[in-house]
Amino acid sequence: MPLKTFNRQLRLLTLLAGNRTMDVRQVAAHMQMGRRQIYRYLELLVAAGFEFENNGGVYRLKPSSPFYRELRQRMSRPASGDILHADAYDARYEHNLQHMCEAIEQHHQVILQGYHSQNSQTVRDRRVEPYYLFEDNDAVRCYEPESGMCKTFRLSRASVVEILPQTWEHPEEHTLPHTDLWGYTSAEPRPVTLRLTPLAYQLLTEEYHVEEGSVETLRDIPGGPARAYLLHTSYCHPFGIGRFVMGLPADIQVLDSPELEHYIEEQIAHFTKK
Repeated sequence: MPLKTFNRQLRLLTLLAGNRTMDVRQVAAHMQMGRRQIYRYLELLVAAGFEFENNGGVYRLKPSSPFYRELRQRMSRPASGDILHADAYDARYEHNLQHMCEAIEQHHQVILQGYHSQNSQTVRDRRVEPYYLFEDNDAVRCYEPESGMCKTFRLSRASVVEILPQTWEHPEEHTLPHTDLWGYTSAEPRPVTLRLTPLAYQLLTEEYHVEEGSVETLRDIPGGPARAYLLHTSYCHPFGIGRFVMGLPADIQVLDSPELEHYIEEQIAHFTKK
C-alpha cells in the first residue's frame, strides 16, 4: 500500500474514532478529499475488519470493533512493571467495555457491580440504563432508576458489568449532555462570548473544532482585514475554557460571563501567591 494512502486511512480512523457530528461531506472537507474517496476508504477498512456506526450519514468507529479494542489494549499496557496485573486489568476492562457496548446496542439495563463512587465514597452495585458511550470509552451516560437521574459512570470504577434481561424502561429520560469545545460535558452548559485577536482566533481554529456560525468577524472596513473575532459558544466547566483564556491573556477578553471571570481571577490570585 502506498504510504500516502496508508496515512490517509490512519487519519480517517483517528477522526472517526471520536466523531459525533461530522457527516461524510464535512469529513471529506476536513481531510481535503472527495466524498467518493471517503466511501472507498470506508469500504476498505470494513473489509479489513473495522466496524462503523452510521447515524444519518455520520460515521463513527465502533468501540466494539475488534481491531480498535486490540489497539487500545496494546497501547494502554505499561512498558514495564507488573505485566500480569496489567493483563488482568485490561481483560476485565475489555470485558466490561464489550458488555456495555452490547447493552447500549440492544437497549438493555446493566448492573455495575462493586461500583466505586467518588462523590459518595461508597462501593455498591448500581442498576442503570446505559445509552451513550463517550469518546474515551471509559465514561458512559446512563439513566439510574433509583435516583431518577441521568449520570455519568466510569467503567474503570466497576468490578463487573452484568447485562440484565430487562430492557430500557425510561428511554424518554435519556438526555445527551452537551460537550463544549474543550471536551467537558454537562447537561446545563453556560453561554459565553469571547473577544479574540486574530492570533487567538488562529490558535482556536487550529486546536479545536469550531462550529460553523459561532464566530462573528469584526472589521473596521467592510471587506478589509479582520480586526477581531467574537466567539459565541458555551462551556460546561470553567477549567477547560479557563485554561484557554489564561494561556492568551492579552489576546482574549471574556465579555458576558461574570462566573467565568471570577474563576479566572481566583486562579490568577492563587498563582501570584505562590
